[in-house]
Amino acid sequence: MWTWPAYDPRPSETNGRDEDDEPLLRIHQPAPIEAREQRPSTPQRPETSSSQRPETSRQRRPETSSRQRPHDITHRDEQEFPTQDHGAEHLGQDDEKKHRRGALPIGAPGRSRGHTVAGKSKPLESSTARSTSRSGRTASGTVAASAALRQLGTPYVWGGGSGAGATGGGFDCSGLALYAWARAGVSLPHYTGTQFTKGTKIPFSQLRPGDLVFFGGGSGDPTHVGIYLKNGVMIHAPKSGDVVRKVDFAHSLYYRARYRGAIRPSN
Repeated sequence: MWTWPAYDPRPSETNGRDEDDEPLLRIHQPAPIEAREQRPSTPQRPETSSSQRPETSRQRRPETSSRQRPHDITHRDEQEFPTQDHGAEHLGQDDEKKHRRGALPIGAPGRSRGHTVAGKSKPLESSTARSTSRSGRTASGTVAASAALRQLGTPYVWGGGSGAGATGGGFDCSGLALYAWARAGVSLPHYTGTQFTKGTKIPFSQLRPGDLVFFGGGSGDPTHVGIYLKNGVMIHAPKSGDVVRKVDFAHSLYYRARYRGAIRPSN
């Protein structure tokens, strides 16, 4: 704190100094800064540069070169992308085991036909007989259809045809049917109405190659016959001036309106 002098010195007491000179008395001055009471300061952490930081025990992972040996890359790829599906292999083994145990798919003959005794399937005798008879008729029909197809283009001749082949240079409708089934070992008369009675009547939905299909208006005997091939198509000798040929009778309005039925010839 600053203070003024207690008295004004006289000129005699100043030893000849001017008023502008500094007075003799010492003016009280504040204590130097160093003398002030120093407050305890928090010790500061010495700063260290990044270059002076001690190395820790944890070491950095060494950098690897971008170039790797070919066999290392191949080994890694095989682990990430296996080329063999082991699950599929087990599935195949399971299916094979089921097959070996006698598992049958739905619709297999062993499920619905015959009876099982001590784990073995024994077919019924009547079923075997029917299968043999059916297969024999199917084979005969195929032979008859093939024989008729070999006569494609042969001229129509009224009353022509026999078990040996064309007569008079050709066939009529019943003569072609007679010849075709004679090749299969079945004898038929040379008349359409009589042929209609020489066999088993077959529904249209169950027609097979070789079956005879009949046509004709009215309620009397049929007047025309053809040999069924497949998919609604038959082969026949249509009329005078024409030749043996095929026709899709199932989609013909003319033949559908005159259809009388079908038979499967037998001795």
